Amino acid sequence: KQLFQDIELRKIGLYSCEDADFTNRLVKPLKKQLQEQGIEKLFNELEMPLVKVLARMENNGVILESKALEDLHQEVGGKIEELEK
Repeated sequence: KQLFQDIELRKIGLYSCEDADFTNRLVKPLKKQLQEQGIEKLFNELEMPLVKVLARMENNGVILESKALEDLHQEVGGKIEELEK
C-alpha cells in the first residue's frame, strides 16, 4: 500500500486535474436532476451550507456522550427484540 505523500508530485498533479475535470463534468447533469426532482432549493439552502459545518466536525472531531449512546442502544435493542418476537 502506497501513501499519498510518497507518490511522485507529477502523478499527484495529474490525478488532481483528472479529479477536478470529472467533478466539473458532473455539475450539469446533477444540477438537472436536482431541478427535475424539485429539490434544488433544498440543496442550495440546506445541504450546501452544512458542508462547512460537517467539514469542521470531521477535522475537529465530536464529543459523544457514551452513557447516552449506551442507553439508546439498550432501548433500541429491546424494541428490536420485541418486534422480532
